[in-house]
Amino acid sequence: MILVAQTRSLKAWLDRFTAVRNTQIALSGNANAQLFLENMLIEFCEAA
Repeated sequence: MILVAQTRSLKAWLDRFTAVRNTQIALSGNANAQLFLENMLIEFCEAA
């Protein structure tokens, strides 16, 4: 692991970390939106 860490610059590691974190945030937001829409559909069907 140390050899791998030494082959990349700190900026490269920070860029990778930022990309992974942004992906996690986007996926979480997408899951929350999907859950909201599913709940809205369930409420609509129950009201009909």
